[in-house]
Amino acid sequence: MEAKIRAEEDAKAKAVEAAKLKSEEIARMKGEMEVRARAEAEAKAKAEGESKAKAAEISRLQAQMMEAEEEAKARAEEEAKHNAEEVAKIKAEMEAKVKAEEEAKAKVEEAKAEAEAEIQAKIEEAATMKYEMEARIRAEEEAKAKVEEARAEAEARTKAKIEEAA
Repeated sequence: MEAKIRAEEDAKAKAVEAAKLKSEEIARMKGEMEVRARAEAEAKAKAEGESKAKAAEISRLQAQMMEAEEEAKARAEEEAKHNAEEVAKIKAEMEAKVKAEEEAKAKVEEAKAEAEAEIQAKIEEAATMKYEMEARIRAEEEAKAKVEEARAEAEARTKAKIEEAA
């Protein structure tokens, strides 16, 4: 989320910087045009007594100056529009990245929960199997003890009968 905000701020800062540079360029061009305009006005004042051809040239230069100013303004507007589109594109990419990271995080959490549940089930199954094995072992030991007891009793009876018979 911080990366998204940082990217948006960086993109905004770049757009502001680009607009600032364009504004400075326009101001510089305007200053140059004003200098030219002053020079032209002075030339016009000198040329009042001169030929009409020079007056026409001054007019043409003024028209070119106006045209150049309009072109500079149009370029600056186009650049600002392009920068805004870039900011929107970067913002969309960052939002998609954040969403993908959140989805991945959710999948990891889900997989972790499933793994924990599976481990718990195996632990419970192992505990049940251990309990069953212990019960089986106890039953076998009890059966062995009864067999041993029965064998001992049978031997004792056999021995008693042999002694009786003797």
